[in-house]
Amino acid sequence: MSGWRARRTVRQAWAAMARVMWRCLPHDFAPWETVYRYFAAWQKEGVFDQLNGLLRRLVREAEGRDAMSFRARPVARPTR
Repeated sequence: MSGWRARRTVRQAWAAMARVMWRCLPHDFAPWETVYRYFAAWQKEGVFDQLNGLLRRLVREAEGRDAMSFRARPVARPTR
């Protein structure tokens, strides 16, 4: 899987997690309140940001690039 595809897959997974309908979780999961409580705590603690950083580094290393450097994207500025 190429770098951009891996990043797109991670972003899609993140977006899907953000849209989870908590009350509609499969029956083999814990009650939705419990799952949401863990998710909210991990999100507040930055677990998902850390995971995203780790995955980014692993993809960059797998592609033979420097794991810690990346190009910052220019900030879009509104035109007047």
